[in-house]
Amino acid sequence: MKVPRISHKWGGLRTFAPDHEPVIGADPQDARFTWLAGQGGNGVMACAAAARLAAALATGQGVPADLAALGITEGAVSPGRDCVIDRTAKDVPVGTLGG
Repeated sequence: MKVPRISHKWGGLRTFAPDHEPVIGADPQDARFTWLAGQGGNGVMACAAAARLAAALATGQGVPADLAALGITEGAVSPGRDCVIDRTAKDVPVGTLGG
């Protein structure tokens, strides 16, 4: 494969919720969709725990005990928490990530 030119040197997408906490859990408007976003600059360091948390929440198991012992709560990372949902948006059916 030959790459004639590099159009973008930036290698990753860093998303943040307004409170800079991850967004993990069921979508407030369609619980069949589970969010795992807003990892910002901590994705590599926290990805294993975030994936375990997302899987546990998606399967109705709640926060794993070892993560709960660290103070992680479902509410703190919920896509439905007030800082994530843009309650003024008319065209956006789910939480709006920004930052």
